[in-house]
Formats: sequence, C-alpha cells, structure tokens
Amino acid sequence: MNSFTKNIGIIICGLYIFLKLQNQKPTKKYMVGLIMFILFSSVGSVCIDLYMPILTDFSIIVGSIIFVHLSSSESIGRDYPIKMWISFSLSYVLFIISVLITTIALFSVPRKCFDLYAQPISLIIQILLMIALFKIKRIKTGVKILDKRIYSVPVAIIGAGIIFLMTLINLNTYSKLYIIVYTSFYFLSILIFVYWRASITRSYLERLGNRNIASLNEELLQKDEYIKKLEADVERLGKIVHRDNKLVPAMEMAVERFIMDESGEMSVGSELLEELRKMSKDRKGLVTTSVNAAEPSVNTGVAKVDNLITYMSEKAANEGITLKVTVGIDIKELFDKCIDEESFCTLLADLLDNAIIATKYNNARDVLLDMSMIKKAPAIHIFDSGISFDKEVLINYGIEQTTTHGDDGGSGIGLMQTYEILAKCRASIFIDEFSSGLYTKKISVVFDRKRQFLLYTPREDSEVSFLKRRADLTVVRK
Repeated sequence: MNSFTKNIGIIICGLYIFLKLQNQKPTKKYMVGLIMFILFSSVGSVCIDLYMPILTDFSIIVGSIIFVHLSSSESIGRDYPIKMWISFSLSYVLFIISVLITTIALFSVPRKCFDLYAQPISLIIQILLMIALFKIKRIKTGVKILDKRIYSVPVAIIGAGIIFLMTLINLNTYSKLYIIVYTSFYFLSILIFVYWRASITRSYLERLGNRNIASLNEELLQKDEYIKKLEADVERLGKIVHRDNKLVPAMEMAVERFIMDESGEMSVGSELLEELRKMSKDRKGLVTTSVNAAEPSVNTGVAKVDNLITYMSEKAANEGITLKVTVGIDIKELFDKCIDEESFCTLLADLLDNAIIATKYNNARDVLLDMSMIKKAPAIHIFDSGISFDKEVLINYGIEQTTTHGDDGGSGIGLMQTYEILAKCRASIFIDEFSSGLYTKKISVVFDRKRQFLLYTPREDSEVSFLKRRADLTVVRK
C-alpha cells in the first residue's frame, strides 16, 4: 500500500509540474485520460516494484512520456522528454521534502501509527508543496527559460541523477546510507531551487534589458527621422532665404524706381517700400544702403533679370567694384529651352555675389558678366579679379557646404544651390584660372546638357593632385 501511495504521488506531481512548466490548461477529455493513466500506472508500478524494482522509476517516466505524446492536444514542443525528466525529478525532490517533514512531525508517534499514517500524510504534504511551488509569481505561468536547451539540459542531467539515486534507494541495498541519501537529496533540492531561481532572474533581466534596448533603438530611429526632417526643412528654408537675399533687394529697387517715376516723391507707396526694406534687412542680416536708381543698366528683355543685374551693379559699386555686362543671347529663348526664370535668377545672383565677395579682397576690382553663345550653346561667363578658389571649395563643390568667406556672411549655400540647379538642367561648369591679365578667373555655365565639370589652371601638379579624388572633375593644366 505504501508503494502505491508513494508512486501515485510521484506520478500526480510529475504530470502536474510538466503541465505547469508548459503553461498548459488540460481539457476535460485530457483530465479523464490522465486520471485513468495515474491509476493504471500506479498499479503497474507496484507490480514492477515487486519483481523488478530497478525499473520502477524508469517505467513511470517513460510511461508518462508516452501518455503525453499520445494524448496532448496542444503543441508541446520537441523537447518535452527533457521537461518530463525535469518534472519527475522535481516530483521526487518534493517527495523527499515531504518525507522529511512527515518524519520530523511524527517522530514521537508509536511505530504502528507511523507506519499507518506516514505515507498518506506525506502524499498530502507533497501535493501541497507542489501547489505552493507554482504560486511563485515568476513561474506561475510557466518557465520560459527551459525552452532554451542551454538551461534545460543541465537541469535534466541533475534530475536524472536524482532519479538514479531514488532507484538505488528503492533497491534498499544500502540500508545504512538510507538517511544520508535522503538528507543529501534535501540539500540537493535546495541547490537546484537556488540555481533555478537565479536562472529565472537572469533570464528575466536579460529579456527586460533586450526590451529596453529595443525601445531605445526605436526611439533613436524616430529621433533620427525627426532630425533628418528638420535638417531638410532647414536646408530648404536656407535656400529660400539665400535666394531672397539676392532677389528681394532687386524688388525693393524696382518698387522704389516705380514710385519715383510715377509720383516724383516717396510718399506714394512708402509703406510698401518700407516693408520691403525691412524684409531685405531681416533676411540679409545687415542694413542695406541703396541709392536712387535710374533706368536698368542693361536690357535683356526680362524685367526680373534686368532689376537683378542693376541691383548687383550697385552692390558692386558700393564695394568699389566695376561690374560690366554684355548680353549676346535671347534670355527668353533660354527660359523656354534650358532653365526656368526663377532658377536662372537664383543662379545668376549666386555667381555674381560670389564674384563680388571674392573681388573685394584684391586690389584689382573688376567683374565682367558676359551672356553669349559658346559652341552653339547659351552660356553665362563671369570674369572676376578676385582670389582663386581654395582646395576645400573645389573638392567639396556640390557635396557639402563650404565657404572661404564665413566672416563676410558666406554660408556655402550658394555653391550647393548652384550645383543643384546645374544638375537639374544638365548644364556644365568650367572654371578657368588666369596667371596674368585683368581677370584672375572665369566661371562659365554652359547649357549644353553634358553636365561636365572642368578646371583649367596654371597651378603645379602638386597643387591640384588632391583633386584626383573627384571622379567627376577633369583638371586641365595650361
């Protein structure tokens, strides 16, 4: 009877622990089969214990594995035999603890009473311990850590050792070691519990850390996207401001001329003019000084271009620079075939502004704007007597914003904007440096749809060797 009680407790606890480790809820049909299996296997194990006790524990576990394999309606995974070994080893540990508790509790009870009540009481304590074990919050809904073989296999090996020792105890060969082995199992179960709890804690912290890292990575990606959006907005607004820094003053002059022509005094439309002046001042970041304009110094047939050239002429004059202009092409035809009016004005304003800034640092102060044909293609040629381009400007042109006149309000936006406009209309840019003469360099924008980038220079090879890093730039030594 004691053997039957012991085996039924081992089987009940082993199968219950297996279900809890898997976090499975059995169906009614499964429970009926489970009860029948527990009764059948308990009786069968008693019979095996009478004739071949060495196979008792092994047959219980193997029979349970077969039962679970045949009757489980849920996915139990490929490693369920390993978890079954772990479950029954824990069941044996609970059995050992319950036996120790019962022995201590009934120590002073007469032998007959002890033999009669010890095993049933031990069974009840074993089941209560099993239920209490899975009241622990971290393992209440299963032990996910055992899904990884790196954890489940070592625990299963320890469990196999426990079951093997229990088999030796069942043989009852070494009666003197009986108490020692039981005590050892008690301490071994404590060690297993401590190891298991530490593993669960480590796995929980690892999952928590991974979740935090994933959350931080997602937040960083969102911030990166937001920063990129802001950078794009800043670049777009910078281009607008840079363009208007050139065009708004030209509008201011045109309105002022219109008012003067129509009324002969500044009273008519003075509020509009003042607003334009304020806009020009805010956008440029400096006070604009202008003189009363006469008729545009050049007539291209496009009022916006004429006003821009007139404004640039006066800006150059304020710096003591002479700006000459020659026109040999039909600007309107250029707008129809090669480039739109707004882009052309932006391009022309950037090129002239750069030439004026570069020239005012030299003693010779001359700028020439020539719009003519070159090899049957319309082109803009700007000659200046200013300083040559630095190597950083040449190597970074169209790649990143670079300026050699940061102290004078330069930002590098103009060069980047020029590159983008030329790329859009597939125009070529030629830079021609001179070692003597009135002008030091010429920048030509040719609307030939070839998109070439050439530098003609008298510099030594050692001075231009660094430009070989740019595959799109062709350097021709003169």
